[in-house]
Amino acid sequence: MKKVLTVVYDDILTDPRASKFKKSLSELYSVTTLSLALIDGERVPGDYAYKSKGGRFVKLFMFWFCIIKVCMRVRPDIIVAHNYYVVFPCMLVSKIFKAKFVYDSYEFYVPQRGVKFPLRSYFFFYQEYLSIKKADLVFSANRERARLMKGVYRLRTLPIPILNTPISQSATDIKQKDTETFMIVYEGVMALGRHLAFLMDILRFLPDNYSIKFIGNGPDFEKLKEMADKHPNKDRITFVGRLSTSEIMPQLAMCDLGFVGYSYEGLNNIYCSPNKIYEYPAAGIPFISTNHSPIYSITHDYHICEFFNPQKDSAEDIARNIIEMSQRMGYYKELIPKFNADHTWKAESEKVISAFEKL
Repeated sequence: MKKVLTVVYDDILTDPRASKFKKSLSELYSVTTLSLALIDGERVPGDYAYKSKGGRFVKLFMFWFCIIKVCMRVRPDIIVAHNYYVVFPCMLVSKIFKAKFVYDSYEFYVPQRGVKFPLRSYFFFYQEYLSIKKADLVFSANRERARLMKGVYRLRTLPIPILNTPISQSATDIKQKDTETFMIVYEGVMALGRHLAFLMDILRFLPDNYSIKFIGNGPDFEKLKEMADKHPNKDRITFVGRLSTSEIMPQLAMCDLGFVGYSYEGLNNIYCSPNKIYEYPAAGIPFISTNHSPIYSITHDYHICEFFNPQKDSAEDIARNIIEMSQRMGYYKELIPKFNADHTWKAESEKVISAFEKL
């Protein structure tokens, strides 16, 4: 049996895409994973979890060194790099060990005229630019990004789009919800660019039985908590923190409405491909989202999502829309199963396995 090493600069327990790839590839190969150890949890025997220390780049370079050490032990036939943090070292190591190199890109940071692009972003962009053409197989997170990647990186073939659909869709079976509270949930990176301060502002115009739950961690986690402490409705705002992939769905299932917010600057945001647009319906709840074209194209035929534009719509306007949605929950609940049936990880997994079989 061929050996595969999957590498992700995140915790495999909290990175749903990397964990789904691992599960699918385990049907064909002996799979070992190298990831960060960011939370406590039960890990697969034989996997490697690095507890990072030091500053941002010290941690990254130490992790790169771990890739070499693990490769020396595993001697993989195929190396899978998840995202741009590890694409360059994985490409180099694949050459040293004469292994096939696979790149799974689920972020898309490229220079764009008129948009600020920090030095750190150039560092990762040029690594990706140098490495991606050496890959034997490339995956993207949606069709829009696949087309952009082919043009920007001058690839011969189109990356294979693999959607971020969830493995499990059984959370609705364990739903135990407080019917007195209408809970709005945001799950993901805690960053102000995701319009999370705006979401708190919306709460000012909602009745007292409406609350907000934030699930996740990120660069603005502490700042958002400080903002919540100063909010006039602070008792109606809850922060859960980072959860493992297996813990997220039961949390979502106890909520009523999901929130998705992205910036309108940068191609990574404009052509976003969030897990949330699949996880919310899988948990049995509709959602409200910024009107980004990839989200609209996937959901508009199913009518399980309402859209807003924070640059045009006021917090009071969106609050009214949320109240209207809360009064039509039965309508959304009837439509969600069709969306879930049409967006399964089984279908995406078959594309992954088929591509690997051709290596």
